[in-house]
Amino acid sequence: MALTVADDEVLEGIKVLWDATSSLGGEYGPLQSGRLASPQEETGYVMAKSDKGKDAIFDIPIARGDPYQDFRMVTFTGFGPRARMATLGRALLAQFAWLPRDGRTLNFPAPTSLVAIRSLSDPGLMQDEKKKSGKDVWQCVWEIDVQTDRILP
Repeated sequence: MALTVADDEVLEGIKVLWDATSSLGGEYGPLQSGRLASPQEETGYVMAKSDKGKDAIFDIPIARGDPYQDFRMVTFTGFGPRARMATLGRALLAQFAWLPRDGRTLNFPAPTSLVAIRSLSDPGLMQDEKKKSGKDVWQCVWEIDVQTDRILP
């Protein structure tokens, strides 16, 4: 799956906040993105893609330099023991749900700015079909909608 520039910017903003947060990066290590070949026993992984239901909102007429709103669906997936995945779900909600708030936001290259993060579901726990090293592996999966203001190049 090819990433767009907007996908990459959103992922980078999320990774920076994840890595700087002790309950996420400090606890689970650096956030991975891109193609996940096989889940490790304990890892955090994130993927962004354009939300095709609402790709972009333009005010007509469209011209170079016009502002527009962009939407990306971002999926967090963590792998590990059930208790740690439940903790991960709570940490994701605490750090990312309904940003910007409390002076916290995601940082993007100018002139892109974060409008809102909306939860599309509660973080869900499910047992992975495969067992790693004889241990049960659980997944924590959470989907969010990231809305940004952008400028048409």
